[in-house]
Amino acid sequence: MSAIFPLPSPDDTPPRGVLRQEVTWTDVVGRAPRMAMTMASYLDQLSVSARPATVDATELALRFFAAQVTQTDPFCTSVADIERRHIESHKRWLAARPGKKGTRLSNTTIRHRLSLLRTFFERVIKWGYDDAPRRVPIFPGDFPQADEALPKFLDDPTAATFMAALAKDPNHRRRLMVELLARTGMRVGELSMLEDDAVIRQGDTHWLRIPLGKLHNDRYVPLHPIRPH
Repeated sequence: MSAIFPLPSPDDTPPRGVLRQEVTWTDVVGRAPRMAMTMASYLDQLSVSARPATVDATELALRFFAAQVTQTDPFCTSVADIERRHIESHKRWLAARPGKKGTRLSNTTIRHRLSLLRTFFERVIKWGYDDAPRRVPIFPGDFPQADEALPKFLDDPTAATFMAALAKDPNHRRRLMVELLARTGMRVGELSMLEDDAVIRQGDTHWLRIPLGKLHNDRYVPLHPIRPH
């Protein structure tokens, strides 16, 4: 099986404090080993060219889809067996799923999951996998209308007010994280991947080394001192 998801034994239990996955690849392999192998091969290829977060999101979408489709249709045991009706069933299943706060999954989440699945089908067909459907079973009309997008940036007066309030925040850890995000243009995922020696000094300037991220290469950002008013 793929290195992306090594199979645990049935007796494996998660460490204390770690929740057991709702569905596992062990469940899928038990019902549809060929489907699981095809998806594992795809994830292995994806891991070569995509960011870890993309691979993780794709793995989640494939795992839940494979578990749901093989549970509702025991005769669907390979990717080549997947038909339009399976997608329609999965759409209804996604729409009924609870979200993180107990409500239904957002349209944005559903769109993202379906997009990852559609890309999977497109690629296994284009790459000539033996276990591929005859055509892509997901169409543009399957995607729910996007949620109203949040603003991508704050206007200058709002940003100034926000940063002034942040300067008085007694939580130093939160203040540091927000300051780094605001002043370096990092993403949250890039912040979480910073290493202990990420700050280096060259001359009179300190620089922050941001590992492989949104620009697909390491980059250095100057850190300017914050002078008190």
